[in-house]
Amino acid sequence: MKSGLLSREGKIIEKKSYSMTDTFGELLACMKCFHQMFKDDYELDGVAISSCGSIDVENAVIDAVWALPFLQGILWRDVIQKELGLHCEIENDVNCAALSEVYFGKAQDIKDMAFFVIGTGVGGAIIRD
Repeated sequence: MKSGLLSREGKIIEKKSYSMTDTFGELLACMKCFHQMFKDDYELDGVAISSCGSIDVENAVIDAVWALPFLQGILWRDVIQKELGLHCEIENDVNCAALSEVYFGKAQDIKDMAFFVIGTGVGGAIIRD
């Protein structure tokens, strides 16, 4: 699991990697630890989660996740608001990677793009206009 503290402009200020956990409680503990490291020195606005699986973005819930089934069905906005006091958004990891290329990477000047990730799983995203 990778965590990062970013500016509004997308500049990475700090980053940290954690070993992937086996339970939701352990994952939440890692998130709380990362939050504790920076909450006093930065004005934090929210948490953005990039996750594998089928994501219901409107309700901020992972509908189906094969690699990490313990993440399925969690209401992320509710949990993050309760545990960290921050707003939360969640999106599929491949969609996040494609959007990152559009805003900060090689696709900044490209109007339409197909983006593929082939790793432990296979995913894709299409960006138009």
